[in-house]
Amino acid sequence: MTQATCTSESVFVQKTENGIAPVLLAGECPAQWKERLMAAFGAEDEPAATYLLHCLSRTARGKRSDLLFNACIAAIREIRPGNSLERMLVVQMCLANEYAVNALSSSDTAVFAEDKERLSAIAAKMMRLYLQQFEVLRRYRNAGRQNIQVTHVYADQAIVGDVVQGGK
Repeated sequence: MTQATCTSESVFVQKTENGIAPVLLAGECPAQWKERLMAAFGAEDEPAATYLLHCLSRTARGKRSDLLFNACIAAIREIRPGNSLERMLVVQMCLANEYAVNALSSSDTAVFAEDKERLSAIAAKMMRLYLQQFEVLRRYRNAGRQNIQVTHVYADQAIVGDVVQGGK
């Protein structure tokens, strides 16, 4: 296990031949790292946090860099999922965003027009999926609450009647 010099709440991992390994802070034991991992995912128990980390690592297909992997964990931590449904949705959102960016980048360097079109279509689908997931998360967090903005209009501010601009 490698040691990190960061003193924040960040959770870092690094790729190994056997999968991923924790990057411990100076003087930190593996149990403390697992607690920080659980906090990053908003998980109440270790198996849930380990499962989410496993989901991220399984989709890597050997291409994901440590920086990108750790950025996904940081993004999930910042979104602060509140329960298991939010945790799974946020992991999916992170991966959908990553696939959209990868497809867009690949379409930029594609040689054939058919490949450019196919990769651009995949990127567009992933971006739509991400936005749909974001909307689901927003609605779920609001739990049916509606925000109503009330603006008081006083008599000297109100207009009653037909309004025509630029007319004589």
